[in-house]
Amino acid sequence: MSGTNTLSTQAVKKDKKRARNEDPFVDILNDSVNKFGNMQVVANDNIRRLDYYFKFETDSAARKMKVFGELKRIHGLTNDERVKLGQLFIQNQTNTDYFFTVDDEFKLVFLMQLLR
Repeated sequence: MSGTNTLSTQAVKKDKKRARNEDPFVDILNDSVNKFGNMQVVANDNIRRLDYYFKFETDSAARKMKVFGELKRIHGLTNDERVKLGQLFIQNQTNTDYFFTVDDEFKLVFLMQLLR
């Protein structure tokens, strides 16, 4: 008799499972969960982009703060040239970034070209 109970219990479970799969509420819930998951993937991607942007901006700001100190270290520039170069760097982030990648032995050449 216990074999019969087991079979009937399994049949009831299958019927409940089948009924749940055909329930429109379950379909709506599944769609909502899938949409939420997709939105979370997009949000994570946007957060990564923002993180990259803010790190870049932070690095850029730090470089701008270092510019004048770096210009003071370079021999062969007048104070007027240092001030003018500082203004040029503040106006053009690309030049600032490049300045910090150039080897020290080439910085004066680069700076003199900017002043022309």
